[in-house]
Amino acid sequence: MQFLGHPVGIRGNEEADTAAKAGLQLTVSNNTRIAATDYTADVSKLCHNEWQRSWDEQTTNKLHSITPTIGTNKSLEQVTRHESSVLNRLRFGHTRFNHFYLLTADAPPGCSSCNCQVSVRHILLECVNFNAVRDQYFRTTSLEELFDKVSARRILDFIKDIHLFHCF
Repeated sequence: MQFLGHPVGIRGNEEADTAAKAGLQLTVSNNTRIAATDYTADVSKLCHNEWQRSWDEQTTNKLHSITPTIGTNKSLEQVTRHESSVLNRLRFGHTRFNHFYLLTADAPPGCSSCNCQVSVRHILLECVNFNAVRDQYFRTTSLEELFDKVSARRILDFIKDIHLFHCF
């Protein structure tokens, strides 16, 4: 027999369903049944705290200085998959724009205006060529503050406005 596409009345299936339903509840010492889902928030918080503790020990990790707190980045919820990839490359500091030379055995790219090697930090925070445009989108002096306080959309719009979005 079938019910909504699922076999009904098959002994093994019925036993599996019964066992699954029984597994969703836990019995405590006073025989009160508590649904396992009641523990979801506590387990989630415990896992998050353990993950953060482990991340806090990674102070030499390049990304730790940019993203000291783990978890979901709410500002990334309004961006496309490609834009999210660009933002992540910027966070890591490894983009095609400033690391392509490693694949071609060329010299590292330099900024002709500032007479220095091009880096994500230089583009986002330091290059004098982009000061006027940068001021329209954000004013900060650290990458940590930029990625923590400035919306992803504003960072992306800045990169697009200076015509470097396609380079990342």
